[in-house]
Amino acid sequence: GDRFQLRGTIYPGMWDFTVAGVFHASEAARNRLLLFRWEYLNERVKESPGNRPPDSVGVIITRLRQQANPDSVAQSIDALFANSPAETRTESETAFQQGFVSMSSNIILALNAISIVVLIIVLLVLANTMLMTARERFREYSILRSIGFLDRSVSWLIVGESLLLSVCGFVVFLGVLFPVFTSLRTLVMNDLAGFFPKFVLDPSLILASIFICLGLGCGAAVLPILAVRRLSLVAGIRHID
Repeated sequence: GDRFQLRGTIYPGMWDFTVAGVFHASEAARNRLLLFRWEYLNERVKESPGNRPPDSVGVIITRLRQQANPDSVAQSIDALFANSPAETRTESETAFQQGFVSMSSNIILALNAISIVVLIIVLLVLANTMLMTARERFREYSILRSIGFLDRSVSWLIVGESLLLSVCGFVVFLGVLFPVFTSLRTLVMNDLAGFFPKFVLDPSLILASIFICLGLGCGAAVLPILAVRRLSLVAGIRHID
């Protein structure tokens, strides 16, 4: 008996609904469904059709008898609508769901590729920053080596500075990321929020990010360490910033 309104996007306008019942499914994703009569939608489309023709549907679900052959039934249905303005493509529910999964996997693959490119760019920027920092401290490093510090000790100083820089950036990144996954989730996702019901910051993701952060810090320190080790003590002490 409760009444509520929804703002339509694919079908614009305000839509009034009266709750007739609530169902609970074993799958959490199905509990997000709102079901209403097709006639209600069709009458509104007739009033303002736009790009959506009235008296038409996008998906028809058919339940088969236990003895029925799914392949032959699918072929028979498609044959009924062959060479018509509304040809059909009949497939099983599993195949239908796999189509959406394949589209999602392509999106995830593209996001992973973009993420790898971004990480490479971050590594290059961090390495360049560390090279500039090491170049400015050639004299200090050479003095440390001349008074008895081993190359290993100087290398650990560079690694520590690189890790500190990387961790600071990671902390700032988390500070921006937490509001996006919590209070600003609806604002950031907008209409895509319904497609990502589990858009949460998983602990395993944070753990993986920590390892990536440490890896970037160590990787960015490699070139500065090699540059300092190749530098002779005399040239390093004479080095002027």
